[in-house]
Amino acid sequence: MSVKMCDMFTVPVCRKCHERWHSSLNYRQFCGMGRDESDALIATTQLELMAHWIRMIDPATDLF
Repeated sequence: MSVKMCDMFTVPVCRKCHERWHSSLNYRQFCGMGRDESDALIATTQLELMAHWIRMIDPATDLF
């Protein structure tokens, strides 16, 4: 059974990369990258997207 990832931690990828990420032969690996490189790319992208989201919030109102 699969588990849905919280939307705060998702990283948009194309269908081909999504299928490869979840494939049993290449689990958690993007094309041309090993597992550690792929995990690092996802973690870095998650951090960048969250930082971008935080910068969009108005500190005075806590609204976008």
